[in-house]
Amino acid sequence: MKTTKERKNKKTLIALLLLLVAFIVIISYAVAFFSDYVKGNVAATAGTLDLTGTMALSRYYTIGGIETADPSADTTGAGIVNLNPGDIIYIGGNVKNAGNKSAWLRSVISLTFTPDAKAETSAGKTADLGGFAIYSANTTNAAIRAGTATPIATLSGNTYSNTTTPVIINGTGNEAEVELGGIDTTLTGVPAGFKLYFLPADGNEYQKCSLSASITTQAVQYRNNSPSATDGATANWAQVNAMQAEFSLQP
Repeated sequence: MKTTKERKNKKTLIALLLLLVAFIVIISYAVAFFSDYVKGNVAATAGTLDLTGTMALSRYYTIGGIETADPSADTTGAGIVNLNPGDIIYIGGNVKNAGNKSAWLRSVISLTFTPDAKAETSAGKTADLGGFAIYSANTTNAAIRAGTATPIATLSGNTYSNTTTPVIINGTGNEAEVELGGIDTTLTGVPAGFKLYFLPADGNEYQKCSLSASITTQAVQYRNNSPSATDGATANWAQVNAMQAEFSLQP
């Protein structure tokens, strides 16, 4: 028969065990609570930079003093094979950032001129890029013909290359990045194009010459990149989304 002391000790042990179980349960619930509280699914998706558009070549000339254009622009790269001195050639097009990331946008322009030796000999003169003038795409034809517009550069020799100053183009669509100073998601000609003026004073030395013109429009993400074509962003341009067009011109 158990003594009063033994029964008392047993009750104390049971009480301690119950307290321990209660403590474990409380801790378990606390752990479960905090675990559930911090647990969650977080998804992050990289934005997109998607440059789309159409590059084209258009020719403008005058008939009886009236500004006229070819019936349709060339979008195939076939070019023009019957240029005349006084023609203005626009190379460029519409460029759209179809992605949601904002971007720096710039164009790389290249010209390569090849004279015809027989034409030069017959005319007794040499021909080179000095027979052309290059203007920004938004320069009016009237200003070019009147001589009141300022060319991008003075052309000479047989090659020319220029990189336009980058501009900011905003993103579009879901969670689009829109920047202070950014332009709309679609650009027409600026900086995605340029104009060439076949100078009216050019003579027979330019017959049968050829001019190859190319334009590559590039984009690199705006955020976390520097603005200049000559600073830290330069290394990133090699990896950008780009549009390229090449056209041949021949008098």
